[in-house]
Amino acid sequence: MIGISIVSHNNTNEIISELKPHLWEGFKLVIVDNTPTIELETYCKAWGIIYHPNNTHKGFGENNNTAYAIIKSKFKLSYFACINPDILISQQQLEDIFNNVIEIQAPIASPQLINSDLTLQDNARAYPTIPQLIPRLIFNKKKPNEPIAESIWLSGAFIIFLDEVYSALGGFDERYFMYYEDVDICLRASRIGYTATLLDKHKVVHKGGYKSRLKSIRHFLWHVKSMIRYFVNTLRPHRHINNRASYR
Repeated sequence: MIGISIVSHNNTNEIISELKPHLWEGFKLVIVDNTPTIELETYCKAWGIIYHPNNTHKGFGENNNTAYAIIKSKFKLSYFACINPDILISQQQLEDIFNNVIEIQAPIASPQLINSDLTLQDNARAYPTIPQLIPRLIFNKKKPNEPIAESIWLSGAFIIFLDEVYSALGGFDERYFMYYEDVDICLRASRIGYTATLLDKHKVVHKGGYKSRLKSIRHFLWHVKSMIRYFVNTLRPHRHINNRASYR
């Protein structure tokens, strides 16, 4: 069984009209609503999607860990995926991606994300260094045509985990509210022998790209705080993540 987590932050219309998870058959879906709405709750009930409203705003990692715990308590999983509301994907694409993941037995994987104009996004990257990040963080610039390194992390916008891997890692580190939790979980996985794989033959539109950190000073500060936490954590190779995901 494959479980899929979708987290809504005022994304009700986007989920219902564009993501359209009600068309996905053969998956167990949980929508965690960070800003609960009757419309999204009604939609989920009508289509048999598990709906979980939050009483308070929670971060990316904690929300996806919550979805994992809900699905894991009800079903025996083989894979668990996190998919952003701003992804555009069909039933056939989903099936093709998961069939590929199962075929190659990938512990962590992601399709190649693309923009609406079909240009490639860099959702698979080498692990960050401080000198590399300064121009990217401040000026939102990167080197053109950066080669994909052998050891990579994958964007949480669309990421797939083998169930035993996600559980062994304790899920996302919930101390990150937003940003770098995907880098962190891939790094922790690599340290215990699990590599991340970019499925570059599968291309999926991701409308959001990496623009969110520029929305406000608050987002910028979240980004900086998470970046500092990440680099501190890289000095602690054996740290344990005591999240609920490791206990379900």
